[in-house]
Amino acid sequence: MLCLFQKGVEKEKACKIGSMRIHILHKGCRSTREVDMPYCEGSCNTYTKYSEKASTMQQSCSCCQESRSSNRTVDLKCLNGDMVPYTYVHVEECSCAKTACTHPAGRLTRKRRSFTLRRSVDRI
Repeated sequence: MLCLFQKGVEKEKACKIGSMRIHILHKGCRSTREVDMPYCEGSCNTYTKYSEKASTMQQSCSCCQESRSSNRTVDLKCLNGDMVPYTYVHVEECSCAKTACTHPAGRLTRKRRSFTLRRSVDRI
């Protein structure tokens, strides 16, 4: 299993492949044994910074995702005793891939208010 390291991201937090063992459940059927299920996790070199040349903020976004995978098939046992084949995606390699930069769902953009604080002076 190979994972590509991105410059600027700490190695421990960089995009990498992880793995867990699970039973696959699908439409009331379950794998008779645990299946090795690799996944991608970690950080990529994503940033927002001011560009003096463009006189604006510029963003670069990327996410950790599968860059190589294959289909694997496992038999699932159903409640009625039937065995059915089920094909799933098996991650083999992870890397950082460019993606669109978006704001989190439901987050409202607020305009910054400018105001002056007035100091209250007690009159004697």
